[in-house]
Amino acid sequence: MRVVLAIPFFLAGCKHGADVTGSVAGQSFDAGAAWWGDSFIVLTEDDYDCIDMAWVQPSYSDEDPPGDDPKRFLQFMFNSCSDVEKGVFTISDTTVSPVSASFWDYTGDTLVQNHGRVGSLQIDDKTGSDKISGTFQVSFDDGELSGTLDKIKWCTNIKKSCTEK
Repeated sequence: MRVVLAIPFFLAGCKHGADVTGSVAGQSFDAGAAWWGDSFIVLTEDDYDCIDMAWVQPSYSDEDPPGDDPKRFLQFMFNSCSDVEKGVFTISDTTVSPVSASFWDYTGDTLVQNHGRVGSLQIDDKTGSDKISGTFQVSFDDGELSGTLDKIKWCTNIKKSCTEK
């Protein structure tokens, strides 16, 4: 009996590290995985392992999509080559903003980007280069997402957003 109860608790307690509420373009978004690396924080709808996150980059296009398989994801990027750090950061759709946010919907054929127009990202805790925790709120032209980041793990396959000079 103890084994039967322990397995569901283990599976439910370790899924992704992020809770998200809201919707973009009329569709809700539930985080299946959350990872951070260098200047990125990425929340995906599907449950990806770190090994599968090498597709993360600053921008995507139909010619250069985020990998081969369809996916929906929220991506935060610390601008100016800076790494994720503790603090409260303004999100806007200008290049002056310390952090940018985009919600991406890739069907395998088409790619739609929803720019975060206004919002904030607060990183309350950063345990070395291991885990981060905090909160966020982002408004888009057609929706809003907010949530918590709870001990999101660092992923070695997520690389810097730019090359430092």
